[in-house]
Amino acid sequence: MSFGEHISGMSNDYNEVSIIGGSLSGVVAAFLLGKAGKRVSLIDPQQFPRKKACGEGLSSLGVSYLKSMGLWEGEISNHAYPFYGYTLQFSSRKSPIELTRSPLEQPQGYGISRIVLDTTVHDRVRELPNVTLMNDAVHQVSFEGSRAYIETQKCGKLSSDHLIIACGARSVSKLFPGLSVRDHAGPRFGMAFWCEGAWRESPPDTVQIFNRTEGQYIITPLGESSVNMSLLLEKNKTCSLKKEEVIRRAREILQEAGFITTVESETLAASEIHSARLQHGNSRAYFIGDAIERFDPISGMGMAHALYSASRAVSAISHGEPPSHYINEREVGASVIRKLTSMSYALNVKQDWMLYQLIRRAPQMAFQVMDMLKGKFPKPQHHDFIELEKVRSCTKAYFSSPTYEERV
Repeated sequence: MSFGEHISGMSNDYNEVSIIGGSLSGVVAAFLLGKAGKRVSLIDPQQFPRKKACGEGLSSLGVSYLKSMGLWEGEISNHAYPFYGYTLQFSSRKSPIELTRSPLEQPQGYGISRIVLDTTVHDRVRELPNVTLMNDAVHQVSFEGSRAYIETQKCGKLSSDHLIIACGARSVSKLFPGLSVRDHAGPRFGMAFWCEGAWRESPPDTVQIFNRTEGQYIITPLGESSVNMSLLLEKNKTCSLKKEEVIRRAREILQEAGFITTVESETLAASEIHSARLQHGNSRAYFIGDAIERFDPISGMGMAHALYSASRAVSAISHGEPPSHYINEREVGASVIRKLTSMSYALNVKQDWMLYQLIRRAPQMAFQVMDMLKGKFPKPQHHDFIELEKVRSCTKAYFSSPTYEERV
């Protein structure tokens, strides 16, 4: 079933919550609100799931949020491949940095296909009769009184009590021309492709980052025989390189890492990946995911932020709290992600010599700093409907068990 085929049969001109943007943050918000009994419309002109240029590394912080939402177990956890740290290669330095922990400890994160992740969440949303998925483009957003009004290409004018914006920065600028996006780093763009094959030796248990003059080449294992190759490139250093040359270098790095490719996908591109933050002012909408802040993918925290910001926005709506309250709440976790991103950016992109020496000589100290920062990241909030479902499931299993029937 495609994105636009799930129509609940109810009138679509009014919803309690309208969500513009059907990628990870938007669909997770729709799932949480739908499970809470809210009447929701999720609007996006694109079909989902879709392949996108993404590193597909999900941090342990993001995993904790998926677990709290009841989304981790099953299809997602079965296809998630754990990694326990990072191997950092620098062309200007001989020895790599092994920033890793023992496989006996908790993983630092998981390689997970976005197709699997997005498909699983979208399938869960399609099970909810009070959520409408609309394959439509939004032309205009306005507010009158306590209502938000959305003008779409196919369905015309929709209204809702609350509005969540989960689209990209370009769409935000078109819908809200009064808002501006502030870049926090030099312009960077990304590419990604996927490979099936085999490792010459045993599969690595780390994400491998190869730092070159033009940018970073990142190998994220998605399984024992599949990898994601992401390229994070600086525009001012790649203007003289053709796309074919960059991809050729990526293939050589895969071979250097010990991966023998048998099948290679097409290469997808992302126009902008550098850190940027929305100057939101006093907006009456809840901006989540990349719509409110985009983090440079070198930190691997994009999906974690999508899940975190969606959860916080849903909590604010459920408790009758305005967008300004949500913005302050989100800032607590966002500040942690910024610090983690700044460390990774300084080490890999800026190649800070002092930071390199510190981490090379005392990698466990680097883990202690990261653990301290992650410890300040807000824990997942309690979602009552998740516990209620568990109680219902256990009750049903108990009363249908042979033991119970024998007792009766």
